[in-house]
Amino acid sequence: MERMIETIAVVTASAPPRAWVAPNNAGACSGCAQSGYCAGATVGRRGRGRQIAIDDPLGLSPGESVVIGIPGAGLLRAAILAYLLPLLALAATAWVGTRFALPLWATLGGALLALGAGLWLAERLGRAAPRPVVLRRLC
Repeated sequence: MERMIETIAVVTASAPPRAWVAPNNAGACSGCAQSGYCAGATVGRRGRGRQIAIDDPLGLSPGESVVIGIPGAGLLRAAILAYLLPLLALAATAWVGTRFALPLWATLGGALLALGAGLWLAERLGRAAPRPVVLRRLC
């Protein structure tokens, strides 16, 4: 069985067969003395108010706490798509421009276009990535 990355979330809205949840990002870091300097805590503060649409096989109600999860491999794939693919597109295009001694404006323009194309492609391929699922209700 594949390992799931889990977090606690609160159901904000429900319209079967879908529910919208807001992940609780502050849980693990709220008591840590380093939370003012921690990148994970900073990301958690920025992500507040974000809602995720998920399938609702349990008939959830707003206000309920649930555990949601995503396969670890799916999260790694999503991170590679979101960060590495656009960066590689930009770097490869910049390398080609300098390798063939293209003018600076052409190299920069091509690199920016490749970055945009990489972001677009990452978004398109990311649609097939595994989605978070409800694992269980919390009492």
